[in-house]
Amino acid sequence: MADSRLRDHWAELEGSLRDLRTAFPSSARGHTARTLFDEFLAANEFALALETLCDCLLEAEDSVITSDILATMSRLHAKMGVDDDCTTLLRRKGPLPDEVR
Repeated sequence: MADSRLRDHWAELEGSLRDLRTAFPSSARGHTARTLFDEFLAANEFALALETLCDCLLEAEDSVITSDILATMSRLHAKMGVDDDCTTLLRRKGPLPDEVR
C-alpha cells in the first residue's frame, strides 16, 4: 500500500513537472536547461529538475512567467519540501503577464 502511494506521489510530481516544460524560454539557454530538466526527470531527480527550471527562469531575460506557472512551482516546492527563495525571486522579477492590465 505504501509503495502504491509513493508511486502515485512520484507520478503526480512528474506530471506537474512535465507540464512546466513549456515554461522554458525558447532561447539556446532555455533549450539547454530544458534538456537538463528532462534528464533529471528521467532519473527521478525531481528537486533538481525544479531547481533547473527556477534557475533558468531567474537568469533568462526572455522568460514569461504566468501566475499559473508560479502557482504550480510553489505547490511543487511545498510538496517536495524544497525550501528556497525561487518563487519569491520570480515574483520580484516583474509583473506577471496575466497580471498586467
